[in-house]
Amino acid sequence: MLDLVFIWLKEHSLIVLLLLGTIFNVFWLYRMRRQLQMKWYAVIAFSVLHTVCGVLSVKAFAFLETEPFETEYGVSGMVRQRQQDFQPTANRLNMIGTILCIMSVLPLFLAMCLSGSDLMYIGAVCLLLGFVALACIAFVYAGTQTAAMEKLLEEGDYTRQRKSKSRLIGTVSVCYWLIVTAIFMFYTFGPYGNAQPKYSWFIWAIAGILYGAVMAVLRLVGQNSKK
Repeated sequence: MLDLVFIWLKEHSLIVLLLLGTIFNVFWLYRMRRQLQMKWYAVIAFSVLHTVCGVLSVKAFAFLETEPFETEYGVSGMVRQRQQDFQPTANRLNMIGTILCIMSVLPLFLAMCLSGSDLMYIGAVCLLLGFVALACIAFVYAGTQTAAMEKLLEEGDYTRQRKSKSRLIGTVSVCYWLIVTAIFMFYTFGPYGNAQPKYSWFIWAIAGILYGAVMAVLRLVGQNSKK
């Protein structure tokens, strides 16, 4: 029975993660319904619609990340040429994003040094967020274009070797986040919880850090098993 559960999780890991996101959306929106002035049925409808849009947007191309494929004649050469042409642009965007992130704190430091008014601090924070937003645009655009070409060429994080392990990683990811969600729910709404999610946010921060460690261990184990 347990083997059948693991097989099902391997084949439907994306659906399980999206379902988990839907449950979390319902829970969060339900808690905030009074502030957002939403009815309970609107909360459920909005969460389900969010999940459906997510499924429809990624399902058609999900195989690019999990299954090996062959491109038509000339497609790989065309993509590789575009990759080479875009590489200087990607480097510039990443450099600009890094500089913007560093510069984003300067307005706030300047306001502190000048002991400015509250309005100056508000302006400094707005500039900080503006710099960070521009940096995110640069990082996301460069990363999205680069990752798309790597997927088509099966390079970087999308080699066939890594794709062969993607189902295992997907299964571990699903189990990991389900456990984290269960811990969060028990800690927040359990017998000793205070039903205040704002006091248990640290669970997600710790889980995010540990998730990177778990993925690193899985990759290391996979490399050692290959040797």
